[in-house]
Amino acid sequence: MVLCNFCVRQFLRCVFALAVVSAAFGTTAHAKRVALVVGIGAYEVVGELKNPPNDAIGVARAFEQLGFEVHRGIDLDRSEFEDLIRTFSRAAKGADAAVFYYAGHGIQVGNENFLLPADAEIKDEDDLDFETIRLNSILSRMEREVKTNIVLLDACRNNPVTRNLARSMGTRSSLVSKGLARVETGIGTLISFSTQPGNVALDGEEEDNSPFTASLLKHLATPDLDVAIMMRRVRGDVMSKTNQSQVPWTNSSLTGSFVFHEGAIDLDININTSSVEAGSGVASRPAVSESARKCELLVDPEAKLTELLFKAMDDAVLACQTAAQDDPTKTIYADLLAVAREQNAARQARLSSSEVLAEAYVSLYPKGKYIKDLQSSIAAGASAQPTGKPAPKLKESGAGSKPLTTAQSCPSDASRASYSIWAGGSIRYKQVKSGTHACGRKMRCVGGSNAQNIPRKCKWL
Repeated sequence: MVLCNFCVRQFLRCVFALAVVSAAFGTTAHAKRVALVVGIGAYEVVGELKNPPNDAIGVARAFEQLGFEVHRGIDLDRSEFEDLIRTFSRAAKGADAAVFYYAGHGIQVGNENFLLPADAEIKDEDDLDFETIRLNSILSRMEREVKTNIVLLDACRNNPVTRNLARSMGTRSSLVSKGLARVETGIGTLISFSTQPGNVALDGEEEDNSPFTASLLKHLATPDLDVAIMMRRVRGDVMSKTNQSQVPWTNSSLTGSFVFHEGAIDLDININTSSVEAGSGVASRPAVSESARKCELLVDPEAKLTELLFKAMDDAVLACQTAAQDDPTKTIYADLLAVAREQNAARQARLSSSEVLAEAYVSLYPKGKYIKDLQSSIAAGASAQPTGKPAPKLKESGAGSKPLTTAQSCPSDASRASYSIWAGGSIRYKQVKSGTHACGRKMRCVGGSNAQNIPRKCKWL
């Protein structure tokens, strides 16, 4: 028994010692993060690009400051590109996160994306296997080795390969499209394009950065900024700078949060881009209000209708409205407010399964993103009821639709009608607002509270 007690005491001493060591050294241990950064501009046959090398160098330096193990390649031929991918793939084994950034020419054929090395010479479809790098081959390596993967593609520049390849393919030329194709990612992957699928991106001024990379570099320096929110800010910057002609696109299946600049990391070297003030030490970090943070967190312009059912869209509308009023110069919040209002209208219509609210959504948003989804949900609900009546069909865009009469469209219970649908705004707690519903009838509503689960109350006048 004495021996056992002695063993227990010795064991506890060892555990305590290990805890002390862990406390002393555990805070300095960082997750392993690797990055593959490639920029190609000096094309031998395809049209030369001025800025991809600048873009890649800036991104590589930023990643190095942020604690990534960076594998960088500039103006690589195909053999060099393949060697670098192989090295990166080996380094990524066991990593917590991996990032692939590419700037240069890229094409899509048959909805598959191909990246062009510096020595690419493509005369016909057969050359794709021997002259290019398939994006899917890089993605498959990353998803096989790493739990969290981020892919950033500034690769939609205009190039003559697309036109030449389409001509050589004759009747199959429809398989060739400008820009890059949408990519379906595996679980734990976010992929961001510098512009929407099928469109081309701008290269930027000579010896500068592209609009996409300039904004990317600016926001990489923001501490503890989730990558999903970061890419929305990048989208807003690029849309503003290109007068809405270029819209960055993101497809994500991340299962958790990911940040590039963890708060514990100090950036001692300036990330230089044309969008960052010189001499500031790091990219400027303007204070962001709580409303602005909430607006960016709750509003995802690419959200599906089923995802909106679980979101507090009334809160999103209010947060974006406040953020837009607080700083009118930042158009991103006005844009997110418009998205939040539409999503709130679609959410209310879907939750109620009401033809009335669905018609109200269509009248407000004749080209709305969720029209087809609402049509399907209403049709499914009608088919589940053995009434023998045909499923209701939403009217198409506003040009040919007729307004509903009050008797046809106004629900019997006024509280089921959402103020935000017919007034385009949000009701705060205990706030009273009156107006005309989309069905043409006057009504008055008193705001409820999502936090306290107090429903909004409305009545017909």
